[in-house]
Amino acid sequence: MQISDKFLIVLWNLIEKEATIIKTQKIRLHEILILHWKDYDFQIPEIDDFLPDKVAFFSDLLYRKNLLHQLAQIFTQSLQAILRIVEILLIYYPESQDFKNTFSFKNNHFIVYKIASDMIGSLLPILSFCQTPIKKDLVLIGAFKSELKITGLTVDEIQEKLIRYGLQYQQAEINEVFRKIQEDSKFLSISSSLTDEGIQFWKITDEIPLSQEISNKYIKKISPLINWVVNTWRSLYNIRELHMPIPSDYPEAEGLQKVVNLASKQGFTASLEVIENLSAYYQYIADKK
Repeated sequence: MQISDKFLIVLWNLIEKEATIIKTQKIRLHEILILHWKDYDFQIPEIDDFLPDKVAFFSDLLYRKNLLHQLAQIFTQSLQAILRIVEILLIYYPESQDFKNTFSFKNNHFIVYKIASDMIGSLLPILSFCQTPIKKDLVLIGAFKSELKITGLTVDEIQEKLIRYGLQYQQAEINEVFRKIQEDSKFLSISSSLTDEGIQFWKITDEIPLSQEISNKYIKKISPLINWVVNTWRSLYNIRELHMPIPSDYPEAEGLQKVVNLASKQGFTASLEVIENLSAYYQYIADKK
């Protein structure tokens, strides 16, 4: 099949890549749940199969439009699966008897801080999509642990960063959370001071590592789910190869260029918008014929 349309070739290569990611991540999630979580009924939202046909893609405008629409639906299904796992690991699992039996030591809440840090710390934008409230201490440690360890943050800086993800925390709430961690956690040492302007400043000064036994349990049971969430987000919602120049003689070139320019941004929102708009673009082209 000789194809000279460079954009269409790039789009097909992306479709193939996404199909591989979807298939791989669906199989991997099933394996993780069977191996490590078979006693749980997680009710994780189903992700559809995605089986694109190359010949139909290049020859049939409406097939192309429908295929992109299906991919957009799978983007949303995958986000729902990701959010469900975030809820399970940060809200429901820490309250389970299994968690208490597996991590049967005082201050085992530190394990939940580690989950939050490993997951939210890698995927800050996910905070914008969580419908079930996550405890404030988990959000703050999850989102800012690295910065709190390296440079420290003022309460103003924390509040401003949270607003970017649609979270409105009062400064008094933030300070109260860190004071409670100061008092209760033997694994994290947090210092507080005032800046010259009288603003509260917080910094993690020490962190006691997990024992080898506890670390092994964490790696075996929890890490695979976290890795699935992080890898799915980073791979599925990365469509930057579509950010490319569109020839001026291409059908509706100006509008299409605006659509693919959005592909320069990684993440669910931008990726979904690009794929939905491309589906609408091919519907428009088909209607004109």
